Amino acid sequence: MRKEWDVVVIGAGPSGSTTARVLAEHGKNVLLLERGAYPGEKVVCGGGMPYALVRKLKLDDNIHQKITTLFLKTTKTEMLYQNEKPVLGAISRKKLDGILAERATRAGACLKTKRVVKKVDRIPGKGFSLEILHLPTDEHYQITTRSVVFADGVPTLAQRDLGIGFDPSSQLCAYALKYNISPCSVIPPAKFDFILDYQKNLLGYIWIFPKKDYINVGIGALVQEKKGELDTLLREELLKRGIDLSRTRIFHRRGGLIPLEAARLWYTHGALVVGDAAGCVNSLTGGGLVYAIRSGEVAGRVLAHALSKNDVCAKQLRVYQKIFMRSRHGIWLKMMNFLVRSIWRFHHRWPRGYEKMFEIYFRLNPLFVRIRRI
Repeated sequence: MRKEWDVVVIGAGPSGSTTARVLAEHGKNVLLLERGAYPGEKVVCGGGMPYALVRKLKLDDNIHQKITTLFLKTTKTEMLYQNEKPVLGAISRKKLDGILAERATRAGACLKTKRVVKKVDRIPGKGFSLEILHLPTDEHYQITTRSVVFADGVPTLAQRDLGIGFDPSSQLCAYALKYNISPCSVIPPAKFDFILDYQKNLLGYIWIFPKKDYINVGIGALVQEKKGELDTLLREELLKRGIDLSRTRIFHRRGGLIPLEAARLWYTHGALVVGDAAGCVNSLTGGGLVYAIRSGEVAGRVLAHALSKNDVCAKQLRVYQKIFMRSRHGIWLKMMNFLVRSIWRFHHRWPRGYEKMFEIYFRLNPLFVRIRRI
């Protein structure tokens, strides 16, 4: 493997693989590093995405579940929406991440798994030096690169080593826990469930998302003090629906942090953050696939242009954050950030605020305008 690269992308999730693909399509030498044994192994995600994104990515029908029904249960109301056409797609993150990583490699990027980046050091006038650990052999080695893209989620190495990206110590974030379990007859195959209960003081929700060959169930909470109770609360709710996790086959269990506001700075000289590492997540729902892929597209184009000019200074790269934030994705991101920050600030005075905003979101979200309430 070569020791010098135009770009090293850390993390082969949707944002990282998209960035790597765009850069490779522009003729750059790209190394894509993934700490897991395969892309999508180490993620906390329900795997739901707008069906428009499924079509944009040209995903085959055999790898996603078409969702035509949405159910929202709060403390005071229940709402059921149905539509003849799919409004959401439920996909395995293992399959999605694998597809996007494969597209990056077909474009010319080099994917290496089971690699952990331990440290990123700036080399004045030359770029960066990365210390990498190869997990199977416990071998440490160094590579150099002209630029780095951090798609490593939360917490991101970019915050520690370069001072950019999402900072969980000073910014709003949630904790989420998810299980992949075997299919069961009590869960309809084309229905997403969202369950909220403000009396539990979570500022979050439980989800039940059926996939093609398994069911993704999980719980997320903005109130970090509830972290230790999430597993119990999830099991109690699933029992009400006829699912006993103690007697159900569990394929995968994972917990982790979800950023709930955009990072203040997404760029520095020679480096960018994308996806969760930049805080590109819908603050209200915790969903981030749309934003992750969009941030990767914009970051890839901006960085490719800067590399072609042989100028990766911060002034050149700041265009990335500016373009994203002025797009409809960025405007929506800022609106959700403000909304959830306000809910968090006043939730002691208005404990049902998060629930109420979720109900309004369902009613007003453009994604749901064609869905009939019954």
